[in-house]
Amino acid sequence: MRAIIAPVFDFSAHVFKRRHSFGGDGDDDDDDDDDDDDDDDDDVKAQQEVDDVLQGDFPNPDNVQNLKYIDMCIKESNRLLPLGPYVERRCSQDTNVLGRHIPAGMNIRIPIAGIHRDPNIYPEPERYDPERFSPEATKERHPMAFLPFGAGPRACFGQPLAMLLMRVGMAAMLQRYHLAPCGKSEYPIRIIPLSDLVPEHELWLSLQPR
Repeated sequence: MRAIIAPVFDFSAHVFKRRHSFGGDGDDDDDDDDDDDDDDDDDVKAQQEVDDVLQGDFPNPDNVQNLKYIDMCIKESNRLLPLGPYVERRCSQDTNVLGRHIPAGMNIRIPIAGIHRDPNIYPEPERYDPERFSPEATKERHPMAFLPFGAGPRACFGQPLAMLLMRVGMAAMLQRYHLAPCGKSEYPIRIIPLSDLVPEHELWLSLQPR
């Protein structure tokens, strides 16, 4: 359940004036005004898509497939806060990578969190920007640059169900509420190292009926 709720909270925390809320020092500067405008655009665009596509109907496995911007928001949230920081694979045969020998049988740890925040792949990696996952932007990246569910034959087999539940959950929330961070939450939000997205402090979210 945490894997489903986290992207919803992460989306709301970013689109409401909190673009730099995860990590960093949280200080304000002149650029924040521009970020705030972008954040409001993210929120309005996501909520407008839900209204236009669903037309008041409750989200279901069929109609949420047309929520393209919501899908981009979920993916950007999973980029910033992947549920697992890494995956492990075992090398099946001797090989060389970038001049480094890797013997058969060696366990290889792939740093998902590090890849997702590599500035060479994602410019300004700490910034929340759903447009990173537009069809055009996605085509420009290596397919292994986004690994929230792993990849290959041993990727998480629950990915389709997880994505469906996140789409339905976010759409249902945005359909009924305006979301905003609550003053009780402490910023910047910091995650306990080596945890499954467990924050150091309680996170509060304000839901205002539409």
